This record gives sequence, C-alpha cells and structure tokens, in this order.
Amino acid sequence: MPREPKCRRVAFEPIITFFKPQGVPSSELEQVILKIEELEAIRLKDYLVLDQEASASTMGVSRPTFQRILTEAHAKIAEALINGKAIRIEGGNYCFGGGFCRRNARNLENNDDCPFFDVATLIESSSSSGNTKIAICSSGQTPDSLIADHFGRSSYFLIYDPGAQTFNVFSHKGKEAGYGAGANAARRLLSEGVGIIIAKQIGPRSFAAMQHLGIDVYTISDINTVEETLEKYSNHQLEQLFNSNSNQ
Repeated sequence: MPREPKCRRVAFEPIITFFKPQGVPSSELEQVILKIEELEAIRLKDYLVLDQEASASTMGVSRPTFQRILTEAHAKIAEALINGKAIRIEGGNYCFGGGFCRRNARNLENNDDCPFFDVATLIESSSSSGNTKIAICSSGQTPDSLIADHFGRSSYFLIYDPGAQTFNVFSHKGKEAGYGAGANAARRLLSEGVGIIIAKQIGPRSFAAMQHLGIDVYTISDINTVEETLEKYSNHQLEQLFNSNSNQ
C-alpha cells in the first residue's frame, strides 16, 4: 500500500482560482488543474525568489520533493499557455494552520494545534511601516454601512485614506472562505497601504498575523456605521487591542 503523501505547508488559499484565455467561453476550454501546493511552490521560488532549501523548509518537505512539485507546476502552466487551456487552482495535500487539514478534509479541535501553523509563513516578509490607511470591517460598501462583527468573516473592508480623505471598497469573501481567511485578508490589506485595522472581533491567528506585520488593531463594541466608527477613532475613543478578543 503506497504511503499517504505528507501535507505540504502553504501560506493561504488563493482568492482567485480560475484563469482562462480572453475571448474564449469557459465551456469550450480544456482545463489544467494546478494544485494549491504547486501554486505555493511557484510563489516561494519564482515570486519571492527564495532558494530551493528555504522554499522546501517553508513548505515542510525535502528539497527533492519541492523540486518535483515546482517542476510539475511549471509543466502545467506551460501546457496551459502553449495550448490555450484554462488554469483552475484547487485540491492537493496541504495544511495552512488554523486547525484545517485539506488532505484529511477535517476540522481539528480548537485546542489541537496544527503543527504546520506558523504566522511567519503566512505573509511575505514586510511590515506596515509608513502605511497610514485605515481599514474598517464593514457589512456593506458605503460609509453608512454597519461595521461587521468579525474581521476574518467580513464581507467588505472600507479603506480610508487620511491624506485624500476618501474611502475605497475592498471586497473579501470572508463568509465563504475557509480557515486562514483572516491572515489572507491581513496580507492583502497590507499591500493596499493599510497600517490600522478596526474590527469588533478578531481571532488569535488573525491577530498574530497583524502583530507580525506591524498593523495596529482597534476595537469597538457598539453598533455603529463605518463613518461613526472612523469619527470615534479620530476622537481617540476606541480601544487598541494587544490580544485577540475572539476564539474564532
């Protein structure tokens, strides 16, 4: 009986999971399936430009195994580009912490720590130094929307730019996302120039990711709109969090 493949550690599940040639209906296209761990290998080696040893260590596999995963990923992408096929990203044998193991398709108990969880691998090495924008968890797309209950499950973030005094809408499939949604959102908000996040509740792993990135987190207990919440922050009426305030 063949040995079950070891879980490969990945940072997060991608939000966008389908790519196709322009102008061709999806129904007319053949698809190439790129596994989650194959995408992670490309991210580490080709995007972050880590060497093979560091990439393999980050994924928790041997160097030969990492090279095989990367080679298979390159071959699939080449096949799609040369033959005009769509790329769908799904499946595989991977863990990204938060108590979720894709291979076994099971949720672990809350107190059963996943050995693959490591905040430092969730986000590329960077920090919020110099970032001045404020992200507020929102239930809607306008400043008069109510603030959302939980950071990781928020449908939207309204990002306020103090310099331009404008809001931008940042969509987040928090309610549909699996484990790791909060850390993934933190990474993306950082890339938008966010240095402060306001949330009613935030879980321990999302908060740990914020600490790793240097993002300050503030909380509000009242039911307020995004605009009212921002005003309270400006008037120094919000509490800064130094620990998570939710078990989720």
